[in-house]
Amino acid sequence: MQESGLVNLFKDRENSWACVKIDEIIAASPDVVIIVETTWDGDSAQDKINFLHNRSALLCNAPFVKNADYIKIPFSASTPGPRNGVAALDMVAAAMHVTTGEATMNFESGVDFFDPLHLANHTKGLLCPVQLENVAYAHTSYTSCGVTHSLTGGVPQRVVTMTQGVTEMMLAMGLEDKMVGTAYLDDAIWPRYETAYKAIDVLSETYPTEEQITAVNADFLLANFMSAFRQKGDSKGLFTEATVGRTCEGEGSDFWATGSNTVADGCELGAAAPDPCSTCRPQLHAVGIGTWLDPTSCEDKAFRPQGGATEETVYAAIRQIGKIFNVAGVAEQLVSEIRNDFIIASNIVKDLGKPLRAVWLDCVTCCEENELFVGAGSGAPNLVMEASGLTNIFAEVDDSFSCQSISTILAADPDVMVVVDAQWDPALGKIDFMHNHTDFCGARFVQEADYISIPFSASSLGPRNGAAALDMASAAVHVTTGASMTSFRSGVTFFDPYQLASHTTSLKCPLVLENVAYANASRALPERQSKSSNELPDWGIALVVVFGLLFFVFFACALTMFLRERAGKPIFKTLEEPKQEMAASKTNDVKVAVEA
Repeated sequence: MQESGLVNLFKDRENSWACVKIDEIIAASPDVVIIVETTWDGDSAQDKINFLHNRSALLCNAPFVKNADYIKIPFSASTPGPRNGVAALDMVAAAMHVTTGEATMNFESGVDFFDPLHLANHTKGLLCPVQLENVAYAHTSYTSCGVTHSLTGGVPQRVVTMTQGVTEMMLAMGLEDKMVGTAYLDDAIWPRYETAYKAIDVLSETYPTEEQITAVNADFLLANFMSAFRQKGDSKGLFTEATVGRTCEGEGSDFWATGSNTVADGCELGAAAPDPCSTCRPQLHAVGIGTWLDPTSCEDKAFRPQGGATEETVYAAIRQIGKIFNVAGVAEQLVSEIRNDFIIASNIVKDLGKPLRAVWLDCVTCCEENELFVGAGSGAPNLVMEASGLTNIFAEVDDSFSCQSISTILAADPDVMVVVDAQWDPALGKIDFMHNHTDFCGARFVQEADYISIPFSASSLGPRNGAAALDMASAAVHVTTGASMTSFRSGVTFFDPYQLASHTTSLKCPLVLENVAYANASRALPERQSKSSNELPDWGIALVVVFGLLFFVFFACALTMFLRERAGKPIFKTLEEPKQEMAASKTNDVKVAVEA
């Protein structure tokens, strides 16, 4: 306790342990009670809680009982040992959590807090039942984009993620055991989550249908875009009155009832159902299906991050999901990882000594003629660009995305074009568009192929935002200067200049490799590839030469030995021949002695 910063109310008692009267404990009014967990019959941590909540009415009024200010510690951590240090860390974190409700980290020493929903259910029939409204760390309700929902059934157990960003968010927190389905994969899942992802059913290649969601008995839905929660109309939307019980418009809908009625682009105030801004989230809550919507896509712009999404927007989203699923410690660790990535990324471009101005190209067919759909200043695209040290040319536009004229983009003369890559709209198709329109032929970023490819999944809030910022900063420096780069495998990268040159040969604005700063590192590549598959590599040729020389030397030695043998002058003698010569020498010596 002392090492964790807690004050032991009975430290003046002799010995390691002491018997203390219940009245003394109540009178001391502790802020926290640390309960030892054992595997012995009748002495588990839950047995001790049952005792406190069923002993007397005096305990019922004790603040630590009413507020469930309990920390559990394994008995093994109460004796000197290697886990004492980490136990102290977890104890202070747990103490802060149970008394304030603040999210904290956990270092897995075994010291932790109790699940308040479990405590409430377990003490329901006892003298002093836990009332969740008294518990600071009982997150039984949350608010997403202006819509509040109570988790009456505890932590959601049957979750469907309807977009890739939230799918990766859940996997990043180790919540795959809560997921009964995913949908709408924009591009390849981040490799670090691939194994966990493959174990979950994919309900649909696009948004799942109402029938698919109800078939898996989903109790919670997450999405990065508000379109996932629209009422089914002529062409779009998922939900009908059969599921939500009523239409998702007017009184009682999230947009109309709780918002400021400041409509988002494309939404029509007072429009007949299904209004594109009026979703079915409150109606889904009413039938027991919780929802969470990315804050950058709130139906009402008043609930979106004011001034645009920032790093704090990512952190707040992660922490909120962590609280909903009771993994606040894991969420905090993920926040720390992303924050570190952002810090490193912001310094990469700074080292150039000059700003790099960028345009985020999302779509070339989503706007009016001669307009492109680009990342604006309020959403995740701007967040990732800013975190990577790039300057978003359209940062002043108050929206996540915006249609901008081609002439405006060309006049801005960006240093880098960030090109979104998705399964339904590949990045190479956008490259084709630019290189096949004469307006682009004189653009510096087209002539120099100053392109960065980014997966669509990185354009929404998610765990790969930090790594994407790192890779974007490195790729931006690489394509503009030719400097080498390190990849953090976020999916953000640059294009192969030789592939671009080959691909655009027949287009109106063919790429000339001499103009590409980063082509030099790949210049030898076509020569190496031009060799026939039947030719030996250089190391193979060298090996053949060495073996040839060795064979020649061996053959020359063998021939010399053969010729010497034929002439009676062998190079080598047998072991017997020296013995015979010595014996003959001794015989001659004897004969000479006798004659003498």
